Amino acid sequence: AKAGPYREEDAPRPLSVYGASKLRGEERVARETDAFLIVRTSWLYGRGGRNFVEAILAQAEAGRELRVVNDQRGSPTYVPDLSEAILALVRAGARGVVHAAGRGSCTWFEFARAILDLAGLAGRTVRPVSSDEMRRPAPRPANSALDCGRYTALTGRRMRPWREALADYLGQRRRGA
Repeated sequence: AKAGPYREEDAPRPLSVYGASKLRGEERVARETDAFLIVRTSWLYGRGGRNFVEAILAQAEAGRELRVVNDQRGSPTYVPDLSEAILALVRAGARGVVHAAGRGSCTWFEFARAILDLAGLAGRTVRPVSSDEMRRPAPRPANSALDCGRYTALTGRRMRPWREALADYLGQRRRGA
């Protein structure tokens, strides 16, 4: 429900069993030792698995109507960027909870539109819908965007803008990399 990106010190309020189980895992790790590093991320995508980018491309290429939620905001994150961020945090000796996600935020609809535009499928129609229209079995947060200021302070690096990372992913996908 927060208007801006979440910071590490914001109080977690999970909306689902899935979110509550992640929070319980964080709490258990923090109880066991002070020498922990928990990295939170958002809207992860990359090679080798099911993800939102591949789902949108598959639907568009199959000629299906695209209906995408436009009232949930997050920070799309490319797996190699997260991997580099975790490595940088480990090298910096970081401890505690740190956010590492694509810089900036967008709605799922804006993300889908960017995927199609950058993949050369800009002519496909994407219809924005509300979360209520999608009727998902578990509630989703309206905002899961993450502030990565602590990551920058600890490593001296900034996370890559989500749109730039998406262009990289789609370019590598085209080249079959």
